[in-house]
Amino acid sequence: MTIDDVQLRARARTLASRLEPLVGQVYFSPEAHAGYEKLGFAPSPGTFGDVAMPDGPAYFTSRGSLLGQVEPEVVAAAFGVFKPAVVVDGVSFGWTLTNAATIFATRRDGAVAQLERVLGPAGEPTTRATAILERAVEPLRPEGRPLFAGLRSQWDDPADGWVRFFHLGDMLREYRGDAHVAAWTSAECDATEIGLLTEAYIGLALRTYVRTRAWNDDELDAAVARLEARGWLEGDVLSALGRSEREAIETATDSAMRAAVERIGDDADELFALLEPWGAAMRAAGGYIGGPVDLWPSERT
Repeated sequence: MTIDDVQLRARARTLASRLEPLVGQVYFSPEAHAGYEKLGFAPSPGTFGDVAMPDGPAYFTSRGSLLGQVEPEVVAAAFGVFKPAVVVDGVSFGWTLTNAATIFATRRDGAVAQLERVLGPAGEPTTRATAILERAVEPLRPEGRPLFAGLRSQWDDPADGWVRFFHLGDMLREYRGDAHVAAWTSAECDATEIGLLTEAYIGLALRTYVRTRAWNDDELDAAVARLEARGWLEGDVLSALGRSEREAIETATDSAMRAAVERIGDDADELFALLEPWGAAMRAAGGYIGGPVDLWPSERT
């Protein structure tokens, strides 16, 4: 099935937003936090509202395990948006406690445990959604997609319904993330700049969400100055040029999802209808805190 660019943009972004609370929940899963604590990491530092927040080194090491047993600098490069030194320190510590295979399994087990706790045992709807996701993943290629490629290399054709669902959804989430890094680096942005641009694009105050990526005031001030010099920021808001350029980055990311979206084809509405109430239930249970994909301007989704 071939779709036009308008349909592609809408479906690619809807796919991302519907999957996000069901896959991104792994970073807030109490079961995952408990598993990491057994490996020697610190416990969750506390809650934000009802959501259990992750320990930093456990987050960096568990997500880094998607790449296998690699050097911490490789993890930092693949993540893209975080201050590299913080990622390197976290993963260096993590590798003194465990190895990639062990924490990868702990991470996936923790994600699946939360899915089962919130949504119940996998059933026919899980099987149906998973079949569509598997079809979407099949044509995706690994070139320039490190986190996706790492996940794909660890695909073990699991029989369990929620394990299958989570692993496939994780591949789609990281494929889009890898594509996004490629898009903003191709636009000659650095990590501080794309963080600030995204805040302005989704309507957050500057220097808020980007701080979760460990950048300090001096680094953010310098990035603002660079963006103003390029004509992309005017004070604390995007200029017309800046909005156009930031939208072009998101559109390029959408374009990278074409093969997946076209493979889903006419089953898109069915898939989105299955995922939406599951995501709402995960949020209501305090399993997911939200992120930039939840705040895309409505006219762009």
